[in-house]
Amino acid sequence: MNNQLQYNAAIGLVVLSVFTSVAYGENNSQHESSLEPISEYRQEAQNKIKIFAGQLKGQLQQAIKAGGLTSAIDVCKIQAPLIANSLSIDGWQVARTSLKVRNEDNIADQWEQETLVKLADRKANGESFKQLTQEQLTTTDYRFMQAIGTAEICLACHGKNIDKNVLQHINQQYPNDQAVGFSKGDIRGAFTLSKRL
Repeated sequence: MNNQLQYNAAIGLVVLSVFTSVAYGENNSQHESSLEPISEYRQEAQNKIKIFAGQLKGQLQQAIKAGGLTSAIDVCKIQAPLIANSLSIDGWQVARTSLKVRNEDNIADQWEQETLVKLADRKANGESFKQLTQEQLTTTDYRFMQAIGTAEICLACHGKNIDKNVLQHINQQYPNDQAVGFSKGDIRGAFTLSKRL
């Protein structure tokens, strides 16, 4: 894989996955309570996702210029959790998760697992990625998830035919990695946010 392809692939991993547009509404959300202001919480969640995306994109651009895809993998391991932690304030918890995680710290809980399955079913039934969000409001917390899609260039690190040097580095950093074998258009995971009320 040449340097330009590595650069395009790694940047695309974040840009196309992270900047999936979000659509909201009763048809795309799950409410366990009529408590308000749900629209305010939703907007906060959306803003935090955009900040997460922007900061991670910048870190990746610098890393790839310096060392290619393997450097990008290192950034994802070290910097992505730091960015998530910096946004986890004022009662919020910000993370990413998947049914096939790379980082074991991101293993989905029961609600996240169920939501990921529902999002996959909705996609299979024809909903676009911009519609693939889910929220839940109870008397104790608000939760929001937004699907992360798999674009063609994401396959460089998450597909079925990963460059052997890249795959070796992934396995060194994540011995129990599951986040491979995806195809273009799959739901690779989701942003998952919660706020204590």
